Amino acid sequence: MATFFERLRASASVRLRNYRAAARAWWHLSVDRRPFLYTDRNDITLNVHVEDDLRGMFFHRTHFDDPGLLAVVAPLLRRGATVVDVGANYGQFTLFVAGRIGDTGRVHAFEPAPMAWDRLQENLACNIALKGRISCHNLALSDQPGRSDFYHYPMNPAWNSLYPHDKWLSLEHRARNAPTIAPQIVFTINVNTLDCFCAEAEVTDEVAMAYPGHTDRKSTRLNSSHTDISR
Repeated sequence: MATFFERLRASASVRLRNYRAAARAWWHLSVDRRPFLYTDRNDITLNVHVEDDLRGMFFHRTHFDDPGLLAVVAPLLRRGATVVDVGANYGQFTLFVAGRIGDTGRVHAFEPAPMAWDRLQENLACNIALKGRISCHNLALSDQPGRSDFYHYPMNPAWNSLYPHDKWLSLEHRARNAPTIAPQIVFTINVNTLDCFCAEAEVTDEVAMAYPGHTDRKSTRLNSSHTDISR
């Protein structure tokens, strides 16, 4: 059992890290508002913009909002694996995987949203050593090929969806029944199924893992002959 002084030291360390995170966030938000490179504790390097959650990123030292998933996924990745990232967003999960599957592995990253797509390309350009392991596709995967409405949340592209739904800022906001946030932009995008994509792109390797990312109930129905990627 931790002694009183050990608990006190740990508490002081957390407070100090919190102050440093707040100070660094304030500096970039208020003084130096240019994008900057940040490598997190998972060795993921992204080009960070001032509109991102800087304090949360600095405090938790991670670009990824689900560190538990990374802990589960990491032991499953092997060299030479083929992985599909459905809804790659800025490339957080894509780069995490690319760093662990070796030069013979391949990540297929799907991102249909224009702003997120631009950020994904920007982050791949910052990771030259991993870029050759990644194939990017500017479309969505779903249960039927064709065209579909796409609902975009400019304030948080992680909420982007093929299914219209309102979002709360946090669980606390939902518990208080606070006003929801509706998608602000709707446009039409190309969609495909995993089987059709694999056939068209001549992907013959078994897909070892597919991560549905920040998707919705429509785009999670992606069971295919290549892999079962239902949640």
